[in-house]
Amino acid sequence: MGGSIFLTLFLGLFLATGVGILGFGLRSLHMSKQAEQSQAVSGKIASSDFETNSDSEGDTTYRTDVSYTYNAMGRKLTGKKIAFGSSPIARHCSARTIA
Repeated sequence: MGGSIFLTLFLGLFLATGVGILGFGLRSLHMSKQAEQSQAVSGKIASSDFETNSDSEGDTTYRTDVSYTYNAMGRKLTGKKIAFGSSPIARHCSARTIA
């Protein structure tokens, strides 16, 4: 009996994790499709900063900080995002590419 409860909990956790990952992927796909259909607008970089840090083990991390302005639908807007769906891993890859 204890084994079946463990198996049920394990499979339930496995299923919940899979559904979560699928949901995240579908959200990213939806945002990508919306971005493809968006109209491009001109903008101006207001400020930018780039930092490189190394820890005692020799691993290097990168951090970017960008602020920009743009006009869309007659409104002046500001932004800080480099890419949508940003995560710590994605920010690291983006910062490294920019470097």
